[in-house]
Amino acid sequence: MTPATLLARHGLEEATAAALLAYVQRQRWYGSRGRAVAGFEVEDVGTLRESGPAVLLVLATVRYEDGGRERYSLPLGIRPGPAAGFFDPERVVHETGGDAGPMAVVDALGDPESSAALWELIGAGATLRTEGGEVRFRGERIAGGVDPGSIRPLGREQSNTSLVRDDAELLKWFRVVEDVRSPELEMTEALHGAGFEHVPAPLGVVEYLRPGAEAVLLALVQPYLHNGTEGWALALTSLRDLYAEAELEGVGDEESAVRLVEEQGATFLPSRSPPTGSRTRCAPSRCPRRCSAPGPTP
Repeated sequence: MTPATLLARHGLEEATAAALLAYVQRQRWYGSRGRAVAGFEVEDVGTLRESGPAVLLVLATVRYEDGGRERYSLPLGIRPGPAAGFFDPERVVHETGGDAGPMAVVDALGDPESSAALWELIGAGATLRTEGGEVRFRGERIAGGVDPGSIRPLGREQSNTSLVRDDAELLKWFRVVEDVRSPELEMTEALHGAGFEHVPAPLGVVEYLRPGAEAVLLALVQPYLHNGTEGWALALTSLRDLYAEAELEGVGDEESAVRLVEEQGATFLPSRSPPTGSRTRCAPSRCPRRCSAPGPTP
């Protein structure tokens, strides 16, 4: 059975491929805005749950006119009936009619009933065949009895989608599928195995395997840290502090502000020193005294 045949078995029309591409392109985690698309192909499909609702995993590749390509991981929920009134419109991939009546194809990570299936498979340690490979779920430390009402989204991230269950478990689903083993998983498991306690221990993993290729990471489950800070938000805060520093210096034009930010940013790198003649000062949000006097000139 080909991926197209499997999609058709679930009542999905040919238009679904175009709808998938349109959905990918309007997401924040789509990283290739501005690149001309040469083609879009559904490479592999697997059934993760047959009904209640049905959940599929679609792996699709976007090809670009510059010769590059990116593969995306798209868990889909297949819901009977119209989507209106039930789902955030931003999570609806496609709606279709037909002999079986209206049907909504939604992002499974935006539908708690669909995403509950992912947690159940991780907790069960399931291995499921796809048309071109297999998906391996493992998570001996995942609690069973998944209540869809306990699942909620966690903000909007740059390259993945994160869900929280019972305010205890964080599921991070990576949207871009790399062809190499994930350094994040290797690093996390190695640090945990060495007894390092300052990174969240992995609770569960979802990997995709094709014949003759390395396993690639699709998702990672870790303890949810209530007081944790998402890395992108921390980076934006640091950047805001640097530009606030430029305002304190009385910089009035954009070019001078950027130059001052680059000088301040140089102090973050251990291999570099601030440019000669630059001034350093506490970042406004970090200095307990809110000092305004310039620091020493190197």
